Amino acid sequence: MTTVYDIEDFSKIEARQHFVRAVFGDDWAEKGFFLDDGDWTTRKRLEALDDKRGCYWCIGAIPWGKARKNENAENVRALVIDDVGTKVAVVDAMSLDIGMPTAIVGTSEKNFQYVYRFEKPAPVAAFNRFRRGLLGELQGAVDGKDAVHLFRLPWGFNCKPGRGMFPVNGRIGRAA
Repeated sequence: MTTVYDIEDFSKIEARQHFVRAVFGDDWAEKGFFLDDGDWTTRKRLEALDDKRGCYWCIGAIPWGKARKNENAENVRALVIDDVGTKVAVVDAMSLDIGMPTAIVGTSEKNFQYVYRFEKPAPVAAFNRFRRGLLGELQGAVDGKDAVHLFRLPWGFNCKPGRGMFPVNGRIGRAA
């Protein structure tokens, strides 16, 4: 089976919900943790994110009313390999032999996040051990060290210096 990735238009809320459902699960509205670039503590609803800034999601499932801390995460929904194309070679990311990514987020010029949704959510402690072990195996994979790490959603802009307000984009995989 081949996986095809089409660049998606995430300008409408329905497409954004589709992305989050694909990488997180059906309970994303209750347990998904979303926030805007620069406001690292204020949790927002998906529809309240400011797409003129960077928009982020947490890989850990955290009930509303709780802070983004490992002890508050119920489980982990996805593995994300960050900086594919710049710090991590595409061939190295694919050599992990964990299948094709569920989604790919273009975060800046020639830089991507490969998102792998777990079929069954991972326990927090097990994920943290696994990710630390993976970091040692995958040269350049330094981001995403724990169950509550934030990653970019495929809309908004990369506001980091030197990124030229790169319009973040994304693709969701499908069988072809």
